[in-house]
Amino acid sequence: MNVGPAGENTFEWFRRKGKWVVIAILSPEIILYTAGKQWFSASRLCKKLNNAAPKQQAELPRNPTNLLSGSKTSAKAVRGRDVVYSKTPLQQPREAKYSLLYGFFVTMGGFIVDVSHLYNTLSRLTISTKGMAFLAKHGHFVNIPEDAIRDKSKADTLAKALVCIQVSWMLVQTIARKVVGYPITLLEVHTLVHVACALAVCGFWFQKPLDIRDPAWVNASEFEDILALM
Repeated sequence: MNVGPAGENTFEWFRRKGKWVVIAILSPEIILYTAGKQWFSASRLCKKLNNAAPKQQAELPRNPTNLLSGSKTSAKAVRGRDVVYSKTPLQQPREAKYSLLYGFFVTMGGFIVDVSHLYNTLSRLTISTKGMAFLAKHGHFVNIPEDAIRDKSKADTLAKALVCIQVSWMLVQTIARKVVGYPITLLEVHTLVHVACALAVCGFWFQKPLDIRDPAWVNASEFEDILALM
């Protein structure tokens, strides 16, 4: 469902996935609740970021030299990983709004920072939705191209749409049998409950990336003081 912890091997990844498969079979409403909660969290984050960007831009000085001097970080790598830059609203074109795809990427733990120089027991820290909103409140916006997020995902829109159509077939077939007067077994009714939950989950998670195992490292050099408070 989300980005796994640091150092997770293949066996641990399959065990974590298998746990959620068992939960989905035995209690699909738990998966539905989790999907709805993540959708609400991602939507609320995108709304906060899109509202905070114009406010932060309006509070910045009008001198372009002061705005840009020393704010752009040079390209580098953290432990061999690509770095995502933190930019102010002025440097980020506001035509590109923060979408639900971005919100889901944050919700599932897609952004991490190197905190080995701040803590003795931690080497990396995941930026949560509250942490991202806190950074935006102080004028720092972590930007990443949506194509980069889609490239990390293991399923595209077509694959998700095909899954929804395949799951819907059971619902259409059962309704057709009821219309013509054929009996419906208790097992089919139970299956319809799973189908309804699966369709709702697909709706909530349609924009969510799938099976991302490698998060994006964020260059936190511009907000290390704020990072210590998170």
